Amino acid sequence: MCNIFENILQKWLKNIEQNGILIGDFILYMEKFIYLDWNVIQYCKNPHESEIYSEFLALINDLKRKYKFPFTEGQLLDLSVSSNDGKIDKNIQEDLNVLKNISDSWALGYNHIDEPQLVQIDDIDIEFYKILDKKNERIATKMMPNFNPIKIDLSKINENDLYYKFIYKNNGYLSSEVLDDILQHMTDVFDDTEKYKKIRNEFMNLRSTIVHRENTFLDESTILFNFIIDYLSFIEIDNIQKLEEKFIGILEQHFILIGKNYTCASLKEKIETGIMLLDFNRSFTEKITKKNKLRNMTRDCKHICMASDAEYFITEDNSTYKKGKFIYKILNVKTKINKMNEFCYNFL
Repeated sequence: MCNIFENILQKWLKNIEQNGILIGDFILYMEKFIYLDWNVIQYCKNPHESEIYSEFLALINDLKRKYKFPFTEGQLLDLSVSSNDGKIDKNIQEDLNVLKNISDSWALGYNHIDEPQLVQIDDIDIEFYKILDKKNERIATKMMPNFNPIKIDLSKINENDLYYKFIYKNNGYLSSEVLDDILQHMTDVFDDTEKYKKIRNEFMNLRSTIVHRENTFLDESTILFNFIIDYLSFIEIDNIQKLEEKFIGILEQHFILIGKNYTCASLKEKIETGIMLLDFNRSFTEKITKKNKLRNMTRDCKHICMASDAEYFITEDNSTYKKGKFIYKILNVKTKINKMNEFCYNFL
């Protein structure tokens, strides 16, 4: 009798592996998938321009017997940058067709507990219009936990410092509301390269500013002072191995600052936070230009995050490659990050 049930169980498990499970209105597929960065999709659009492009495209078509190559929100967000009027022009339609052909209309999404789902979508154009509708929405931030306001001696702060005007408006008190206002300000200048560069430079110099001022505005004997100094130390670590050793502790400190428990945070939250922090470390800081704005870096972060459930993440962006390799190693993510030529070498 046991053998009969074992055979039934084996057949059921094999069926799940091949065909997925019906859960509510979705079919959750258990098949392996490979995540392609948007720059890779663009190269696949013109395979004739390079031998590696044509080899790569032929390879992924061959690998469809074993893997899915789903389209994602991150890819559609990258494409949405090309639409200035909220419409789909000829070039965008060509990109959507390439994406549809590569993905075979499979989309990658997540359920309410952050589990990946592969779902077949009837019309990719409709999904793109949804992205366009919310592309310019203002991003609201509310991160900081409530704490008792701290009186700050404004005479010890340079009036040109980012945080001066926010504390001044709050009658000289640093509070959770003030910190949220600063974060909101940083979010609102996503596409202003000069303002964001100024903000980032101030943050990156904050530790040395506090330490080297003769009369710091924070009491040096307090736990808060020592905690902040230790937390900000990651900015100046220029040895990758040393940064790897300290980074989990840095993440834990950051989650404390925003009133969250690191151990309760999802993997996606940890990846997003880690990538954000790396942009303030001197070994990973990206050059901000009119083409490479903070919003672009935010989309790159989304790719790294969503690719963390894939077997492979293929990207041709050097910064995404470097940050992704680092954060996956720190958080024990099994996804293998490859450039297109590396991927072809592994399979051909």
